[in-house]
Amino acid sequence: MANNGGGMFIATTFLSEMNRLNEIDVNSREFKDMLTRLYRYLNDMAIALNTKQIGYYSLEEYATGNNLYPVAPSSFRPMYRQCFNIGSLPNTATLTIPHGITTTPTLQWVKIYGAATNTTTLAGVPLPFVSLSGNSVEIDVDGTNIYIISQSNMSAYNAVVIVLEYSK
Repeated sequence: MANNGGGMFIATTFLSEMNRLNEIDVNSREFKDMLTRLYRYLNDMAIALNTKQIGYYSLEEYATGNNLYPVAPSSFRPMYRQCFNIGSLPNTATLTIPHGITTTPTLQWVKIYGAATNTTTLAGVPLPFVSLSGNSVEIDVDGTNIYIISQSNMSAYNAVVIVLEYSK
């Protein structure tokens, strides 16, 4: 197993060795070595699968596969992601959307972001958004709601997705 900078990498070269399984004497040292390598390979695969990030962006709470630093030794906190379809950005106003996430005293927001699309022109902006012309959209979250605060008329952006990532 190796970390190639883009995540966990599992080599596939070991699988070619399995083609010789029927040829090796089960009482031989070579067979025992092969079983040891197979065990290590399966262990590496389990570690890689258990540490991968899950790329689903769901409208329901979804475990991402990420873990936030521990509050106690060896006690990493699992992270969750939930997406929200908002509709249109507000026209110089604050839009309040209940998020319905069950909050606890240990909840910690990790990522708050999104994107808005004008479905007529297909123009898009990241959220939060700030431009030199004074247009801006802020995203705030508390224990109950998501607040989208627009400093100008951004209502032409009528397909909006907000993503909240958090640990509990």
